[in-house]
Amino acid sequence: MDTRIGREALISDSKKLAQQKMSQRTRKSLKTSEYGLPNQEKYPVNDRKHAILAKGYAKKELNLGNLSQGQYKQIVAKANKKLGSNS
Repeated sequence: MDTRIGREALISDSKKLAQQKMSQRTRKSLKTSEYGLPNQEKYPVNDRKHAILAKGYAKKELNLGNLSQGQYKQIVAKANKKLGSNS
């Protein structure tokens, strides 16, 4: 299987979904467990859309040096659990 196709689809989905923002009311209604970093309430992964976005933003922040490798792995693991995938 060509993993480029999966990544390209993820990037495409991410770009489309990034244009929509979560309302403050929705964000406040989330359980702490619905965040990639629950103790900081960052990177919501409450649905498919936000799980995809969380992975993309986490990768960007990791590359910028704003996230540790451990935090990145935690976010990706939570997002993958929501997406039902291991990639």
